[in-house]
Amino acid sequence: MRPTDSADLADARYEAYMQDIQPGVRRYNVFWHAFEGSNVLPSQMPLSCASGYQQVPASQDELQSKGYNRYHCYASSQIQLFEAYLALDATYSIQSCATIWDIPDPPFRNPSCGGQVINNQTNKGGCIPQDQDVMLDFQDFVNFVAEHYNSDTGGRFTHYIIWNEVANGDWFDPSPMINAKQATSQQDTNLWLDTYALMVRLAHDAIQRHSKAPTMLYISLDQIWEKPVGECPPYLPGLQHCHIGSLNVVRGMWERLGLSIDWSLAIHPYGNPTKADWPTYFHFADINRIAAFQVSMLRKAGAAEPQRWPQAMMAATEQGWPAVTEEQQMQAASYICTAHDIVVSSPYALFVTHNDFQAPFSEDRTGLVPRWTGRTLNNTDRMQSTTFAAYSASHPDVWNTDPSHFCCTMHQRGCPTSAGKAKAPAYASN
Repeated sequence: MRPTDSADLADARYEAYMQDIQPGVRRYNVFWHAFEGSNVLPSQMPLSCASGYQQVPASQDELQSKGYNRYHCYASSQIQLFEAYLALDATYSIQSCATIWDIPDPPFRNPSCGGQVINNQTNKGGCIPQDQDVMLDFQDFVNFVAEHYNSDTGGRFTHYIIWNEVANGDWFDPSPMINAKQATSQQDTNLWLDTYALMVRLAHDAIQRHSKAPTMLYISLDQIWEKPVGECPPYLPGLQHCHIGSLNVVRGMWERLGLSIDWSLAIHPYGNPTKADWPTYFHFADINRIAAFQVSMLRKAGAAEPQRWPQAMMAATEQGWPAVTEEQQMQAASYICTAHDIVVSSPYALFVTHNDFQAPFSEDRTGLVPRWTGRTLNNTDRMQSTTFAAYSASHPDVWNTDPSHFCCTMHQRGCPTSAGKAKAPAYASN
């Protein structure tokens, strides 16, 4: 989807989603920077916002009654864009998930925060709030998202992921407070975890203030489970900062949050779903292993029926595979089938959202479903796309019911037992 898409195109695309796939969740990057990008800074006094921006909250009464710390100027176009998206989600009974991150420019982020280089450009969206005042501005942004997008008919977010891959200094950049390009001491790691735990707790309080429906809150983890052995640098392949290990983040949240609030895991299991790419990486087949760790921590904390607590649950919210060549398409399709089979068989996996379903622009090299299937997914030959066929096999009326779907015929996944084919084997974790 593009911000410039017409309502008719969006409706047609959603109709195709429901006919061929029937997705249950749509995940959005809700970029703080895109909302609060004017030069008018937050204030405890009412603001005069620039053209194209509106004051939030609207009045002194709302400041107090709706739990805001300060007044802000938020972009009207972004507010309206998500109003349209969530209304469509609500119309088609799709749950909406928000990944909240991407800090605005100074003074919100420290001007000395280094960021990372992506495509020869420095990206500083992962820089964290630079002080306690900006932490309250972050809470106000979450407060706005939870309060504004909260309608039975207009849609609401019921899943919130706080920041992105927070064990990875590329995406959770604590500089200059911590130099994540050098080896991190235990003191550095503790400060890193203290900062993230504060962000999660502030977000939780804002979301709970306005929640009218069951809502899940997630911490964000990439697939590097254990902290790599040895000094950093050198960095792991593809990284520009040190990595403290997702397991350390989870342990840190148990120490700092425990059972005081409900929280779950948003995992990013890139790579082959059944075979880790690195000895310290987790993958789809490790979902139950990660859940077992969480259940053990719940038992230690004295939780009754630990398998039923949010801390034992997780969602695979970002993973994707190169799908440009025909060979890559075939492999990606097999991974979609295998990942779906693993997730639906686990009592601890809530949902999967891949990155990306379809590239938004023709020059993009991301996107699992090729662009020739159509902007509205209406190409009559769309099932000739192996990745689209794999997605379609996940339709709840097809999976484990229809023996002719792609994942069953090509990979023996999701077959009905009456079809004479063995169901997918149990997956062993590394």
